[in-house]
Amino acid sequence: MLIDYFLKSCTLLDVDSIRVYHKCYSGTQLDVATKLNTVILQAMKKFEINLYGDVAILVRNNQGLTYLSQNLTIPHRIYADDALAVMNTKATNFFSDLLRYRFDQGFLMNDIVGFSDLEEVLTSKKMKELRERMRAFKKNSDSSLINDICSLANICLIEPVTALDLAALAEVVNIPDKLRQYTPSNGEELQVMTLHKSKGLEFEIVFHLDLYDWVFPHRVPGASFNDKVYPSWEQDLNLHYVGITRAKTACVLVYSKSRLKSDGSVKSGQPSDFLSMPGLAGLFK
Repeated sequence: MLIDYFLKSCTLLDVDSIRVYHKCYSGTQLDVATKLNTVILQAMKKFEINLYGDVAILVRNNQGLTYLSQNLTIPHRIYADDALAVMNTKATNFFSDLLRYRFDQGFLMNDIVGFSDLEEVLTSKKMKELRERMRAFKKNSDSSLINDICSLANICLIEPVTALDLAALAEVVNIPDKLRQYTPSNGEELQVMTLHKSKGLEFEIVFHLDLYDWVFPHRVPGASFNDKVYPSWEQDLNLHYVGITRAKTACVLVYSKSRLKSDGSVKSGQPSDFLSMPGLAGLFK
């Protein structure tokens, strides 16, 4: 609950302008997608952003990407959660980082989660050998991709890699469209992705969607309707923090007056409790 503590205890510093916006739009997620076609262009003009690639739309899960894909007309590229993200183990997270390191020149060796910590475990000689193997990994043939990743995992991970971890890796590596999502955009496309996919990235402007009660943070029924139960509050709060901190120039927190459920029915769209936490007064407008 470290983030909760800082929100309650930290004093806000005076700033010249507030760059976090809180927006509620009419309609459902589909209407939000349509509205964003105009709003994004306005935001780019306001903050003098010239490339679509400097703007990102972040959503809670793949369902949010589906809504956006239906009504978003601005040139964009969608990055969905794959089997590695769904597994969300230390091994699959390491696999994901290795794939990004291999295919994205902007993702560096030390950006791999836990890599720099190995300097405290391995000798200088072993660390040097590992860095050489990592550099070779970027150049090796795709045909040896799975074997190369497993070999590096055996060196870098303490926990053993499970059969389920390997199955998730194979699913991503063997499907070209899924593997392509680890390559960077050409800068001419809006970046549309899940919050998980945004980890480690930065954008000038971020539109952070899906901030609905019951959705994010995930809420389950309690003893009464007014009894709010959040089974994964801390994990969801950390993910929300990831979304906000991807923005360098401006962040827009978005929900709508109605929302579509997974079964297609329409419900009232109430704001997420993340938008009314103690300590947020004065942070957005």
